[in-house]
Amino acid sequence: MRMMAFAVSVSAALAWPGSVLADRASATAALKTETQIKDLTWPDETTLYVGMFDLGTRRHGYAMYVCEVLASHGASKGVYVKIIDIVAVAQKRGFRKLGDAYCR
Repeated sequence: MRMMAFAVSVSAALAWPGSVLADRASATAALKTETQIKDLTWPDETTLYVGMFDLGTRRHGYAMYVCEVLASHGASKGVYVKIIDIVAVAQKRGFRKLGDAYCR
């Protein structure tokens, strides 16, 4: 159920140093292998939306885990991770937050 497109605007891509783009690309690839993650997108250079099913639990801990994965790829500094309800997105009810974390 891939409802969000992986997108980075051209202007944002030009603003990122090449190594950061490569680091974020490898981190994105690693995160896409996670079975709980249904889709993810970088709407800008400091924000990562991660689409998951709402199982009735808070997802702040999972957002912190995403920060750890980003850090292991050298791509976490200053990133805000927002876990969103993928069903709400698919039903055009917006980006309903399930959890979030600020990566260091």
